[in-house]
Amino acid sequence: ATGVISGVSSMRAAMAVYQVTCRNDGGEASSGLSLEVSLRPPSALCFPELVDNRLWAKAQVTLTPKVSGAPTAFTVSPDLPLGLSFDAATGVISGAPALVSESSNWTVEAGNDAGMCSAELVFSVQLAPPSSLSYPSAEKEYLLLRPLQLLPALDGEAAEFSVSPVLPPGLILDARTGEISGTPSEISDEMTFEVSACNVSGAAATTLTFAVRLPPPSALACARSSMFNGRKKLRPSPIWLRSGWDGTLDLRRKAQIAYGRPSDHSGEVVVLRSRTFNIDKTIFGSLDQALPRIMAKDRLSIEIYWSDQVAARISEAFAK
Repeated sequence: ATGVISGVSSMRAAMAVYQVTCRNDGGEASSGLSLEVSLRPPSALCFPELVDNRLWAKAQVTLTPKVSGAPTAFTVSPDLPLGLSFDAATGVISGAPALVSESSNWTVEAGNDAGMCSAELVFSVQLAPPSSLSYPSAEKEYLLLRPLQLLPALDGEAAEFSVSPVLPPGLILDARTGEISGTPSEISDEMTFEVSACNVSGAAATTLTFAVRLPPPSALACARSSMFNGRKKLRPSPIWLRSGWDGTLDLRRKAQIAYGRPSDHSGEVVVLRSRTFNIDKTIFGSLDQALPRIMAKDRLSIEIYWSDQVAARISEAFAK
């Protein structure tokens, strides 16, 4: 209808003369068309997916060449970095660079029977910045004097970890591995901590929100006794035993703990003041003078907490 010749030849053809004829009601006209189909050499080779002349170490990458013409083979020189492969039929570069390396040059050639073209690749392999930092086993609440361990999960590699603000007493962050571990030694209200992981290429961060609470009591006992120190009789002091104790500890050891002079318990015994203590509800509430009231309150308002695991060590230390 139009006489337009279009399409893509699928094979080469030698020079030939083709007769083209056009007709209408008034007659026709013809002309000879000389045409040869030959292979065009490839040209304009490039790798548009290579951004900033940089690849990340241990990160998967696929670089597909863009080229005009119909190349039948590709070559690259010198060899690509360890971890990258080169497809000689398609020119695709794929894989994950295994090692960090400085910027270098590679020559990629695309060719067919009619000729060839080339492109220069220039890139470095850098340490990928960490990403997707998290602590999968993190909880919203931890118990006083109960050991804990939190391990980080992240994509990429981190050279250093940090946390802000400082973790509650007894807990530490390993700056090299990002592990949070230790035994909380003080009660703490709910707080939010930001943990960061960084290297020379960038950083990633996540937040942890948790509180440190008292463990629920599994046994509760109150011990009172009168003890003598030389000729002076000491008033009885209440000692509340929590977290698994049955109240059968030696009273002298209880007194030592209550008066703040315990044996070495490696920080696993905590002496706290009761927040709800009211001296007026005790037999000492009738004391009129301020100093005796203060001294009585100081003795009576102490609460002692320890974990079940230290019972044997406390008994052994006291026996010695």
